[in-house]
Amino acid sequence: MAVLPMLAVVLGLAPGFAAWADDGTSHPAVDERRPTPAFQIPLTLAVKTDACDAKATLPPEASIGSKVLAAVSTDATHWLWDLADQAATAQADLSDQDWWRSYSGALTFQPTFASGRVVSLLGEWWQDTGGAHPNSGVLAENIDPQSGASVEWTDLFPASGGGSAIPPAVLKYVRADLMRQKRERLGDGFNAATARDFMRDLGKDAPVFTFAGSAVPGRARGLTLHFPPYAVGPYVEGTYTVELPAAMFAGRLAPAWRDVFTPPR
Repeated sequence: MAVLPMLAVVLGLAPGFAAWADDGTSHPAVDERRPTPAFQIPLTLAVKTDACDAKATLPPEASIGSKVLAAVSTDATHWLWDLADQAATAQADLSDQDWWRSYSGALTFQPTFASGRVVSLLGEWWQDTGGAHPNSGVLAENIDPQSGASVEWTDLFPASGGGSAIPPAVLKYVRADLMRQKRERLGDGFNAATARDFMRDLGKDAPVFTFAGSAVPGRARGLTLHFPPYAVGPYVEGTYTVELPAAMFAGRLAPAWRDVFTPPR
């Protein structure tokens, strides 16, 4: 199933799609009983078919800007249609089985940092595709509010070295912190060899990351790395996060991005 143009989705013209504000009004209309401008209301995109019922909730345009909202809306639409495609295929193949049921899911984005250079959002999602348990994970969006372009890990760290996407000193810290968290989370069930095996490929690919806000408006205190289920452990362990203070990576950061972070003390 092809991804439909984003304009059709926002205007509610795509078959199976709807767009509305969280107070129940049509987007971009405003409920006269509560005259809140539509750009200040979270937007919900949804797909509902015989095989799939899923939605994505996005922050208000007022909190992230129109170009950021457009970029995140596009990615949220892809996420919804990908799930709908999977559901349609499963329905065609398995609908004659008594145990088959329609798919469902939800994706919610929340901003973690905003400045004139970048707006950072974390998307948490779940999907029920009929397995032994629902699936869950995280998405990250780092968008230039002026252009709407994505800010990639390689923009911040153009040459990490050592064959790793993460600078070696930072990678060492990330591994140690994940091991610490696993010991605390698993208690007597912690096994160092198993933990190291799950993390053997850590650093080969760019991590899922968001900018972390600080007490100084428009300046980030560092980065947060997000490791969803299966990334560094079995599903039952859930999601791990590692906070990287700016001082840790300041020396490896691309010069153009140094003024986004609070200066090291």
